[in-house]
Amino acid sequence: HLSHRLVRTGMSQRRAVCLIYLLTFCLGSGALLLRSLKMSGAVLIIFQALGIITIMLVLEQASVKNNKR
Repeated sequence: HLSHRLVRTGMSQRRAVCLIYLLTFCLGSGALLLRSLKMSGAVLIIFQALGIITIMLVLEQASVKNNKR
């Protein structure tokens, strides 16, 4: 689970859960806005989602590196 991996990187449980809530809120609000946006806005939301996914992957890699040490 993402929360367990975030805790393994050194985050507290509370901070890990707050980060997951923030990521979920950002992705969810972007998804809700997609219906009412024009193409340029939709592309911006897609880049936002890709950025968030990239952040999650970087945190995942940090967790894997910490476990190998």
